[in-house]
Amino acid sequence: MAKVLDPSRFDYLFVLVGDGRRWFIPANRIEALSGLRLGGPKYAEFEVERGDPIPGCMVEEAASTIAS
Repeated sequence: MAKVLDPSRFDYLFVLVGDGRRWFIPANRIEALSGLRLGGPKYAEFEVERGDPIPGCMVEEAASTIAS
């Protein structure tokens, strides 16, 4: 069961992801009910200075397999 985001229950939403990116979003600007898609233009103005990555949360990406 998904939790419903109810902006009347909070003033701001702070989001921290494993790579250290962070957002501080006013509740009245949240347009979602149960989830947010961050990293695109919709909430870009609320992204704050990147912090250090969370230890153990980073996933190493595999090298490209495209041959030149």
